[in-house]
Amino acid sequence: MDGVVVIGSCDKIMIGLARMNVPGIHVYGDTIRPATGKART
Repeated sequence: MDGVVVIGSCDKIMIGLARMNVPGIHVYGDTIRPATGKART
């Protein structure tokens, strides 16, 4: 493998990319919607 491009929104993806020991680009996806403090019904 020459390199890797990953799309993620979690720091575990970056840790895994670092452990692979290959050149890579991490493209930040999107986060989950923040909580508003009100329960959805």
